[in-house]
Amino acid sequence: MAWLTYMRLCEEISDDLVGLEVIRRSIELVESKLLSLITRFTGVEKRVDYPEVTDREQEVNPLASKADIDQLADKLEDIENRNLLNNLRFIGIPEGKEGQDITAFMDKVVSEPVGGQEEKVEIEHAHRALGPRPNTGDRPRPILARFLRSKDRDFVLRAVRVKVKFSWDNNHVMIFLDFSRPTQVKQGKFKECKDASGVECELCAALTSQAKNRDKGRFQVFCVPT
Repeated sequence: MAWLTYMRLCEEISDDLVGLEVIRRSIELVESKLLSLITRFTGVEKRVDYPEVTDREQEVNPLASKADIDQLADKLEDIENRNLLNNLRFIGIPEGKEGQDITAFMDKVVSEPVGGQEEKVEIEHAHRALGPRPNTGDRPRPILARFLRSKDRDFVLRAVRVKVKFSWDNNHVMIFLDFSRPTQVKQGKFKECKDASGVECELCAALTSQAKNRDKGRFQVFCVPT
């Protein structure tokens, strides 16, 4: 009798243990699903909070519009061009002719078109355009000369224009105003437009930011993006 009672108790305990195992597995499954829900909820909460955080950040540090960026780029280009006001670009002087003192060399070069003039022209600094030294026979790099005064630059330009064709040591030398790279690109587009239209146009002085259109013997002046 006692043995039968013991066996029934063992069976009941075994059934209870099985039931407890089922309950434990169910709790683990519920915990796993709850953790997944918490993770998803946290992600949703972050996505909901992000626009609010972004709005607050933009209020403190607003994003620049394309118009603002273009305006800043124009101002930067203008500052760079003003810094180049006293510069002239000399093209056609062979590499190596300048020797060790390129500034003194350029003093001699500009002294030829202005020779005999009472006005003293002073070059503050000169250097070759940045870039690798070209091979023999290739086009030489331009020489950029910065004059001490803007009137010195203008004086050299006028003297060269009088000569029509300026040569140094039997080399044809072309002299241009120096502009920033963005302005040079705009000038190239302006030239393409002028050539395509067939209208005779010319750019005015560096700071006027204007062009002249000669139509039937009359000049019409309009602004250009330079």
